[in-house]
Amino acid sequence: AAYRAVLARAPASPAARTGLARCLLATGRDRDAMKELATGLRDDPRCIELRLLAATWDETRGALAEAADHLAAILAVDNDHVEANRRLAGVLEQLGDVSGAVRCWRRVAGGG
Repeated sequence: AAYRAVLARAPASPAARTGLARCLLATGRDRDAMKELATGLRDDPRCIELRLLAATWDETRGALAEAADHLAAILAVDNDHVEANRRLAGVLEQLGDVSGAVRCWRRVAGGG
């Protein structure tokens, strides 16, 4: 209820949108959570926290290509984002893109 109250006053609040989506996912309301994520990403496609949460949900349901897309979008904003690089490396490895995974691990290690 608190997140919805914040969103009523500040509908484009990425923190409130992310918090609400997390709560919805934690209570098994995946469809409602995805609507909140979609709205938040439409309002702010560069929001890293929303993208990370969307990637987590995609990974959980086995939608690795979609997770990779969200993680790559984060890296378009911040190429050195450690968590996004680390997670994208794992996803790419599962998708069979070893060279892409190596590039991500090099960024994590600071080697570009």
